[in-house]
Amino acid sequence: MGSPEHALILRDFVTADFDRLIAWVPDERSLIQFAGAIFRFPLDREQLSMYLEDPLRKVYVVVNEGQAIGHAEIYRESADIVKLCRILIGDPAARGKGYGRKLIPLLMERAFSDPDVQSLKLHVFDWNTAAIRCYEGAGFKLDTDFSAELNRDSIHWKVLRMTKQRQDPGLQLLCTEGGPRIDSAQQKD
Repeated sequence: MGSPEHALILRDFVTADFDRLIAWVPDERSLIQFAGAIFRFPLDREQLSMYLEDPLRKVYVVVNEGQAIGHAEIYRESADIVKLCRILIGDPAARGKGYGRKLIPLLMERAFSDPDVQSLKLHVFDWNTAAIRCYEGAGFKLDTDFSAELNRDSIHWKVLRMTKQRQDPGLQLLCTEGGPRIDSAQQKD
């Protein structure tokens, strides 16, 4: 499987990827954690086909050493705001190995490569502390003015919003041989 030291790449999510993603969300709780309320369980090819038709969505497969390990989306909310969403390290063998910490800067790089984008946001459930720490490590900050809940059947989860602005300290687009890279290291006092 490799390690998170290897470069992740994003490639377009296409119909050939549907069955893999469906297998990664085997129950309703997993689907809601991954996608919020956008899909219904069980996830199927018809829902994914409609999902891909939305021109505001850029949907990706996360690849490490030629193997698909995850899924991610960048959703255009307005000319200057995009949302990072439906982020999943789906391959069970890849979970807990630091790939999320490499994926978030990669998504930030992709989003901020558009000079019109000034703000990123994402939603996360309050109990998902590992994801919250990952996003904080990439420089996202909690939006304390936002409050929401997701309620479906027996699931009642509080939703948090986190944001990152282009002009935030610690965000630098670095030009490297492989193209622009983001340095999201936090500045020291």
